[in-house]
Amino acid sequence: MRSLLLTLSVILSFFLLISCGPSNTVKVESFSPTGEVQNLTNFTIEFSEDLAPASVISEWSDEQFVTFEPAIHGKFKWTTPSTLVFSPEAPLDPMQGYFARINKNVLFNTNYSPDFEEYNFHTPYFDVTNVDFFWTNIPYQNYKLSVQANIHFNYPVDPKSLRNFLEVKRGGVEVKDYQIVSDQSADVIAINFGEVQQTDKEQLLSIKVNENLVSTLGKEGLKESRTFDVKLPPITRLAITNVTAGFDGST
Repeated sequence: MRSLLLTLSVILSFFLLISCGPSNTVKVESFSPTGEVQNLTNFTIEFSEDLAPASVISEWSDEQFVTFEPAIHGKFKWTTPSTLVFSPEAPLDPMQGYFARINKNVLFNTNYSPDFEEYNFHTPYFDVTNVDFFWTNIPYQNYKLSVQANIHFNYPVDPKSLRNFLEVKRGGVEVKDYQIVSDQSADVIAINFGEVQQTDKEQLLSIKVNENLVSTLGKEGLKESRTFDVKLPPITRLAITNVTAGFDGST
């Protein structure tokens, strides 16, 4: 009986020793960036164990340590034994989703078993990033202003296509005779509200870009409508609308 208990104790101690010993699995501590990434970006992968031999540290390599879908051409570099950097040779495609899978090449001659996940990221989707409003006085006209706005997109837009997705309002009333000043596709499109009579009450100016507008680059259109407002101050109110610095040689 004592012999049996001793044998069981030895076996139990052996399994406890194994379970408490160092793991033979290598994981990814971090893969960045993920989610939305810029068209020009580098990727950094941190592993839980040292993998790369000293001979490859700080050397750029064409070996495919990571497979991207769609394919991304570029070079890899181990900055430390556990840190891998990937640098694309060209900007990523606009409005494009990607998947990344880490290959077993990263193990080199180590005895680690890989426990890697699949990572995904995408370049920015088409969107309206900002609208700048500004106005100037019309000479010899009492409190009449020319109001203009610059609509900023993150990808170029055709002005003719934009007109079908644009709503312009002044004081809550739709402006039908606004003009699109820009005549070429660009990521900044200028429009003009026309002449606006300034009054003793502030006026709300509004621009709405409706969903489904498509960039000249194609692919998916604007996912949600975007509305931008500004208040035109009344005559009786003095307002600073812009500040510009200057230097006359001494001041």
